[in-house]
Amino acid sequence: MRVLRDIKSIYNFIYYIIIKEHLQSLMLDSISKKLFWTLPDDSLNIFKELFEIFAVKSVLEIGTSIGNSSSKFAKWVGDDGLVVTVESHDERFEMARKRFADEGVEERLIQIKGHAPEVFDGDHVKEILINGQSVEIGRQVFKPEMFDFVFLDATKMEYLKYLEKVLPLTKNGGLIVADNCTTHSQALNEFIEKTMNHPDLNSYLLEIDNGLLLSFIKR
Repeated sequence: MRVLRDIKSIYNFIYYIIIKEHLQSLMLDSISKKLFWTLPDDSLNIFKELFEIFAVKSVLEIGTSIGNSSSKFAKWVGDDGLVVTVESHDERFEMARKRFADEGVEERLIQIKGHAPEVFDGDHVKEILINGQSVEIGRQVFKPEMFDFVFLDATKMEYLKYLEKVLPLTKNGGLIVADNCTTHSQALNEFIEKTMNHPDLNSYLLEIDNGLLLSFIKR
């Protein structure tokens, strides 16, 4: 056992045990915030304009994270709108659930815990929340040409798989937006190339924030 008998030792103890621990806590808090990436304000402002221009009422989001963007989507679609958001990470799913309840938008949301793209076939679904309440996992959520707006913001290497699954779910004239197309351009190179040359899509790359690839359905 170490005994502290002089004032210098006591001050050192206070610094290393109390102050240092507090600083580490602050650092960990900062790091945790960076782990839960959210959309920058400029991108959100563009999305809001798109929602108004195209009268968006139905949204699919792959990658809920902590619910920052989906909570805004739910407000923008109005009382008669619907947002379906998919998240595989347990902690982020619960953080988003709490956020939706706190912001009073859970009645406009369906939260799906599971791994995309398999959830679209009913596989790898762990939980479904409608109005904040768990429902039967086998319940059919997705229908052809259901969504006006689709947002991809999850595992970059799976974007092509997402696109294959969400195209039939998106209305003619609807919009699919993929995030991180400049910050992760190397990882998304094949996805960007195929999307830009897809016969059913008119695509445009906006080099703002993390890079948004906007694709309009033109069946």
